[in-house]
Amino acid sequence: MLLAKAYFSRNEFAAALPVLEAIIGEGRYSLFPDYRGLFAPENENNEEIIFAGEFSVSAGQGSNWMINWVPLNTGNDLTGGGNAPAVGPRAGFNIPTRSLVEAYGPGDRRFDATVGVFTTGAGDTIYYNRKFLFPPQPSDVDFPIFRYGETLLMLAEAQLETTGDVPDDGIEAVNLIRSRAGLPLVFPGNPDSTLDVSSPEQFREVLRRERRLELALEHKRWYDLLRYDATGTLDLEAFMRAHGEEQREYQGFLDNFPDAYQQIPRLYPIPNQQVIQYGYAQNPGY
Repeated sequence: MLLAKAYFSRNEFAAALPVLEAIIGEGRYSLFPDYRGLFAPENENNEEIIFAGEFSVSAGQGSNWMINWVPLNTGNDLTGGGNAPAVGPRAGFNIPTRSLVEAYGPGDRRFDATVGVFTTGAGDTIYYNRKFLFPPQPSDVDFPIFRYGETLLMLAEAQLETTGDVPDDGIEAVNLIRSRAGLPLVFPGNPDSTLDVSSPEQFREVLRRERRLELALEHKRWYDLLRYDATGTLDLEAFMRAHGEEQREYQGFLDNFPDAYQQIPRLYPIPNQQVIQYGYAQNPGY
């Protein structure tokens, strides 16, 4: 799976295809029937998990990172109450954007499994990452790095980009994902234009939407956007600047940062200590 991901990062779909087919052909993995239960501590290492970062409270290594992924200053309302750690003013990371929230369609079971809604005393509504929150915190919840659901979506994408046609196997893979989410199937000629996959362009659009929703908040989105930009099917700078304008509509604090979302670097900075110690050239833009 790691090899397939490496090929995908280089848009080498023909090389990735037999690797993905080998994973699926093993018959070792399958979709866990319940999307919410897929991430629950009691179901760790289930049939969908290919590789995960593992955590254990009894070993003194509980997954307390969720404390940083819930709204600021929510005390222990979301972490389990009682002796659970309180959430202070340094939380609020890895939260759903309004764009993500609005991307889910009616009846998509993944929404409630992924997006939590917290209402403050002032009546404000805040969305937060619920996918890995299983109180009390810290917990034994693992963080999935590779899971079979992504393998199916990668197979469909590799087939599409290798052949240039809409693959029957790819449609079946997408529909397995959608069926678990409680959603209607996609097929060529579907009277619902958002589910019609008659052309490669339509199927590509469906695939990208399913990837975003299926893998939401699992640290995949940015790398997908980089891939799409590299193929010339998405303008990363324009896309992120438009996202920034959308964020400004409801995040007033961004008014103090006029340059936010204007520079969109594709690379992370090399840590400054390494630059100083070894003389590495810093990546552009830093």
